[in-house]
Amino acid sequence: MLARQYRFRHGYLGIARRERTIGLWIRGGIITAIIFSGIGLWKTLSWIHADWRVNHPATLAQVEKGSTATVSVDGEEPLRIEGIVKMYEGDTLHTEENSMAIMAFFESTQIHLDEETAITVKNMQQGEGKNAIGLELLNGRIWLSIPKDSASGTIIRRITTPAFSLEFPPGTEALVTNRTLAVLDSGNALGIMLRVPSAKSALYIGEGQQITIPEDVPGTEENLYALRLRIDPTIITSPFVEKSRTTSLHTSPKPIIASQQIEETLSILAPKEGEIARADSIEVHGTYGKGVTSIRVNGYLATVKGNTFSQELALPSDEKVDIRIAALDANGIIIAEQSRTVRRDLKPTKSPTILLPAVSGATFRTAKTEIELRGTAQKGVAGIVVNEYRLQLFQPGDTAWSYLASTNLGNFHPGTNIYEVVAIDDAGNRSAPVHIQIILGKGDEGIVTASESDHSVDQTLPPPTIESVLPKNPPKEPDSIQVTTPTKGEPYTTSQFEFSIYGTTSPNTHTVWVNGFRLQLYQQGNDTWKYIASVPMGTMKRGENIYSIITRDGEGNILDRMEYTVIFKPERE
Repeated sequence: MLARQYRFRHGYLGIARRERTIGLWIRGGIITAIIFSGIGLWKTLSWIHADWRVNHPATLAQVEKGSTATVSVDGEEPLRIEGIVKMYEGDTLHTEENSMAIMAFFESTQIHLDEETAITVKNMQQGEGKNAIGLELLNGRIWLSIPKDSASGTIIRRITTPAFSLEFPPGTEALVTNRTLAVLDSGNALGIMLRVPSAKSALYIGEGQQITIPEDVPGTEENLYALRLRIDPTIITSPFVEKSRTTSLHTSPKPIIASQQIEETLSILAPKEGEIARADSIEVHGTYGKGVTSIRVNGYLATVKGNTFSQELALPSDEKVDIRIAALDANGIIIAEQSRTVRRDLKPTKSPTILLPAVSGATFRTAKTEIELRGTAQKGVAGIVVNEYRLQLFQPGDTAWSYLASTNLGNFHPGTNIYEVVAIDDAGNRSAPVHIQIILGKGDEGIVTASESDHSVDQTLPPPTIESVLPKNPPKEPDSIQVTTPTKGEPYTTSQFEFSIYGTTSPNTHTVWVNGFRLQLYQQGNDTWKYIASVPMGTMKRGENIYSIITRDGEGNILDRMEYTVIFKPERE
């Protein structure tokens, strides 16, 4: 007891307590460091593990035959490339003058580069929850086609240019330059999302629309929407688009399998090698075997049923067209591939002649409200077209034709009427047109002006409207046309300034018309159609809008007709 008091009075006990406290602090610090080190290590390993599940796949690039292109790796000196090369994040592909190239991505998106175009791979991710394609278009022009597979909808596809950034939905087909976007197909989406730095919100450019962003970019979304226009029809039929649609590059190596095994896996029934295409499009169909989950024809996903597939393919204006058919497994790997080359006879047929009531190039006067035009055609002609109306009674091989002009039919009017006659061969080529002018009015009946050649006709006179010469027959296939979205035929009330009307039609449909406007993007034989109702485009107004929808066959006959009502009530009056 005395010893303890002594030690306490002289400070020994206090020193022991301090030493024990310091020891506890040191041991606590060590344990805390171990805990935090473990947490940091766990987070680091989790981050590494998560990154292991995300791949950064290569992008394949190929220079077209006779073209020149370079690839710059991470900003280094550009290297000239040949054949197929792999590109990674940070690489830039540049095509030179009179040169083109194509890029293919892991989910089968295809991009076709026009001459003097440069594009950089900014971001490429494939993995669990992270699927993205990021590109930067530096200059030039590209065409892109994105697959319509439902699974591809989880992928973010973004292209930036100096003027805007774009996000693309599945099923997109579009043309892009530094300042212009033209949407040929927007799949099942409202459109392609476009953002400019000066606007707070994005806008959507729908199917059949185009937009050019000027250097002095409008600052509001309303002003940007005013820049949208209907797509220029010459874009759809331009040589670059036609060539792009028939050019493809595969994202996996060609399989090395025996030819017999290829035929068992993939068999092409049509077209035959070297076949002459008789129209602007051709049907590719065949059968496939085990292990095949999808078929692509020149990059387009074919329709499969049972063990058969088919795809309607638009043909470019080339004498020879290469068609590539690929069979893919569940992982999107090509396991069999075949090709066909078809030929087109692009030489136009000889022009028809007009004999009655006067020869080609003449002007004829009559007071009769009905008059018959007669003429001849070269042997082998497949059809005769008068003012964009194909004669129904003319059969391939006939050498004589006739056409009835009548005020009761709506194709003959008081005053001057111009009739343009064209011959079409079995390949769909049109001849040079011939003309005759017929004046319906008072005066002696007969030839007013005789012409030795057709060039004397005044070509500046406006041709008759298409609607005036199309048949007005009762529907041949009633109830074959339907509206499916936004409602199934019932009147639809909306506050949206723009939306799409979707519907179905007969497979015999050649053209679809809405309020007298022919849907330019509808392709013959498709069983679905789409129309954009838009206030900015002038196809919808405040209040009740009635859309008259008519489908026609190849001869212009009405297959079916219906009306669809939309009531537009904007939220802000």
